[in-house]
Amino acid sequence: MLHYFSVCCKCWPGFRLKDDGKTCVDVDECSSSLPCSQRCINTYGSFKCLCVDGYEALERSPNTCKALSVEEPFLILADHHEIRKLSVDGSNYTILKQVRGNHISIYKIV
Repeated sequence: MLHYFSVCCKCWPGFRLKDDGKTCVDVDECSSSLPCSQRCINTYGSFKCLCVDGYEALERSPNTCKALSVEEPFLILADHHEIRKLSVDGSNYTILKQVRGNHISIYKIV
C-alpha cells in the first residue's frame, strides 16, 4: 500500500502564494483593494495610510481621513440667472450673485 503526502503552502497576511505553489510575494494592497481614503503607502507585507495636509486620521478608523477645518462643506449651484450656495443638508440656501442676460461664469467668491 502506497501513501502519498502533499505539502500545502500558505503565506502570512500581506503576502500571496505565487503560481509555483511555494513562493510567497508581497501583495500591493494600495493598488489591489484601495484601503485608504486618501494616500496609501505599500510596505513589505502591509500598507500605511496617510492624510494630506489639513486632514487627520480618525481614531476609530485609521484608514479614513477627516478635515481639520470646522467650516461646513457646501454646494455651489448655478443656472442662467443666479449663483447659489446650498448647505449639504439643504437647511441653508443663499443667492451669491444674480446674473443678467443668458451667460454665467465661475469666479472666486469672497
